[in-house]
Amino acid sequence: MRLLDDPVRRAVVRIGAPADGYDAPGGSFWGTGFFIAPRLVLTCAHVVAKGLGAVWEGARAIGVVTDGGRRLAGTLLYGLPRPRDPGRPPLTSWPMPDLALISVPAATDDDGCLWLADRYSGPDDRIRWYGWSGDAVSQGPVFLSGSGTLTGSRDMPHVLRVTSGSSLYHGVSGGPVLDERTGAVIAVVKATGKDSSGLATPVTGLRALCDQGPRAAAQWHGAVAAHDRYHYRRYARGGDSWPRLQRRLAEERAETVTGLGPHERAQLYALFAELPPPGCAGDVLELVRLARGEVLRPPYDINDHNPRSWRDGAALLRTPRDSSAEAARFALEAVTVYAALVYDWVRATTADPSARVLTGLRAWTERFVPRLDNEVIQERIPAILDGARRPAGAHADVLVEIEAEPGDNAYGWRVKLLDPRGKVVSTQMSARPAPRERLEDELRAALRLQLSKGDLGPARACVDFMLPRELFGEPVDRWTPRHPDPGEPPGPQTGPLGRHRLVALRDFERRAHGPYEQWRSRWDRITAGPLLPFVPPDPVAEQSNGAGAPVPVDAGGVSGGEGARRLAELLDGGHPAALCVRAELPGGAGEEFHREARALVSASGDGAGLRAGACAARGAEHPAAWARDLVLLYDPPDRPPLPSDDLFEPLLPWNES
Repeated sequence: MRLLDDPVRRAVVRIGAPADGYDAPGGSFWGTGFFIAPRLVLTCAHVVAKGLGAVWEGARAIGVVTDGGRRLAGTLLYGLPRPRDPGRPPLTSWPMPDLALISVPAATDDDGCLWLADRYSGPDDRIRWYGWSGDAVSQGPVFLSGSGTLTGSRDMPHVLRVTSGSSLYHGVSGGPVLDERTGAVIAVVKATGKDSSGLATPVTGLRALCDQGPRAAAQWHGAVAAHDRYHYRRYARGGDSWPRLQRRLAEERAETVTGLGPHERAQLYALFAELPPPGCAGDVLELVRLARGEVLRPPYDINDHNPRSWRDGAALLRTPRDSSAEAARFALEAVTVYAALVYDWVRATTADPSARVLTGLRAWTERFVPRLDNEVIQERIPAILDGARRPAGAHADVLVEIEAEPGDNAYGWRVKLLDPRGKVVSTQMSARPAPRERLEDELRAALRLQLSKGDLGPARACVDFMLPRELFGEPVDRWTPRHPDPGEPPGPQTGPLGRHRLVALRDFERRAHGPYEQWRSRWDRITAGPLLPFVPPDPVAEQSNGAGAPVPVDAGGVSGGEGARRLAELLDGGHPAALCVRAELPGGAGEEFHREARALVSASGDGAGLRAGACAARGAEHPAAWARDLVLLYDPPDRPPLPSDDLFEPLLPWNES
């Protein structure tokens, strides 16, 4: 692949100890990396970890040597994940995504930058890999390359098998893996193995920076924006550029580039780079869903993806390996609609959007309208630009399922994303059981990811916890999705869940046996209203004769004792909603709870009002004493059933070099 080899080599670098004498065990050569934007190098976290503590402390402890022999100093910006003890990095396989971003201030545009894939595209039977090695039979570093295949599943290391060219020697870790069809970097070499094979991590794993706090997210958005500005700048000047290279690769395959070609994408992505980034994955997913609806395409499993930039959304509307005229027509229509939706979303959600940037994006969109074959879509786009399809409400809600496993104090978990119809569209699950005291930490990353997909602008995804009854006293409304950065104020991603979202409990044990008639009948009455509060046991409350839906309020405490026993009886009797407390409130405190809770239920009107009112009372910045430990049971009977399979992380018999 001569078309790829020369421009790739200019961007691939050797990484090791810096030339100024910083000494690290293991020699001066650590591995490979490559420029993804001016002055930014991507490699593996385990490669830079060979520099030990100084690297992770932000010192200029990384040496970068370009293909031309220039020796530059680099600083680690972020490594994913950061080791618990940087001075003693893991001796076994480095956890995913095993990526690191290095700042190289003295680098220039002439060093060249590779084109990053804008979506995860799955296994690939035509890849090209590159890297430097110090193990080959030679007196010095050797630049290696080869062709092969890439197989695997999302969020897991992919198996890279070499079919021609060099073998994967020590040192190639951190090198780029390219799709031969497009010339885009789709993965990074992670480890070498036997029989001309190794592991690679999808380059989209770098999006995990967006879950590490606002500073890391800003770093990722800045890197993507710099990447897109660079490539469009090179293209606009004329001469060699990756958009032109991608077109030549298509011509080499005797394919005609139609629809939204690499030139058009480069310009669109450069315009996106000037916009404020989306606040979360849900912003992008919802606009993609609307765009597919406008071009009359059914919503597919877009929620399996984790888009974090506007360019990621455009990529989800293309089919990269389908070169048919039909695929090109759909991509042009869908991406043009999507660009109009992004324009309107940014215009509506940004306090002071740049008129120049927004004008450029609108002009790009309007320029493509005449090229669309569908006259209905042509007529719709001006209205979309003016706000006709602006989304409202959360993109999806989150369901956390926790299940008792065999043994003492062992629980498995699943964190699901549910669309407005209650359909599960994405699932994260535990690799192994966790004790009760570790549950919040163990599922925090999965919860953070699904909340990012469910949120939409200021609208926050609701969170339901489906728990075994012995965990009903767990303060899940006080769990936090992420630890804050130093000085970062509490917010939806760092503050207690119940402060910013609607949080309710559901019954795992009853759910496991499936809905039954009394439960479903009571639920229908709850959703219709009105609601009638009662303090159990109160036989009069069960004789409402259809005049309303009885809702129990109980200060007995759900953590154990009589309160837990009464709640179990209510659940077994089909009650889908209740207001309780975590621990028993004696005497006057219990009377106050009953009085205030009854008033809340009576004023709620229906189930939705009850959920909103209870969460508002409990989640207030300074909640009243009666509401501080409020537990809301809100358990609809017809939600998706629990799966029975478990997922365990496989062992990886590879050598990370």
